[in-house]
Amino acid sequence: MKTLHLSEKRIQEVHDLRKQSPGLQVGVSTHSNEVAKRAEQLGATYILYGHVFSTASKKGVKPKGVEKLAAVAKEVSIPVYAIGGITSAKVTDIYQAKASGIAVMSGVFSQNNPLQAVQSFRKEVNRYEETR
Repeated sequence: MKTLHLSEKRIQEVHDLRKQSPGLQVGVSTHSNEVAKRAEQLGATYILYGHVFSTASKKGVKPKGVEKLAAVAKEVSIPVYAIGGITSAKVTDIYQAKASGIAVMSGVFSQNNPLQAVQSFRKEVNRYEETR
């Protein structure tokens, strides 16, 4: 399965891409309910929503928070993945907000031991999935 991910600025391309390649999975980074709903209407197959928590990559920009993540997940029927400032300690909060999963960059790559960070995330995801 081929996947293409677009920034919010390129949202208008979703429909044409899906029309040209029906099997293509197209995701869109979003920062609001309105854009998430629009992405779904245009044929996006998933949403990347954030930044949910404070993150060094978005200094000075207020995070969206778990409540807004939950609102987006409720508004659309396609999977919503949380991104931004995610630590393994926040995995349960994200899943309780009905997100489909997490996307992590600095939570892994900024760590002294990236493999250990991934294992910690996996442990928390598994722990949550066992309780569902």
